[in-house]
Amino acid sequence: MITAQTRDAIATFLDTDYLTAKIRQLTAAAGAEIADPDKTIQASPASCASPTSSSARSCATSSAAAT
Repeated sequence: MITAQTRDAIATFLDTDYLTAKIRQLTAAAGAEIADPDKTIQASPASCASPTSSSARSCATSSAAAT
């Protein structure tokens, strides 16, 4: 049963329509469009990779300013 539930959840999360909708929601919530997402991600400091880091909020701010 757990295997089937896991398989169904993964299929949902990897669905193109689901991902597109989530990206639109995140973009709208961000309030700012990132012109070059690949460059922004590569330019982010390593400490920004951890969502639990104390500097995660400042990383988001500096990443937005980099675009």
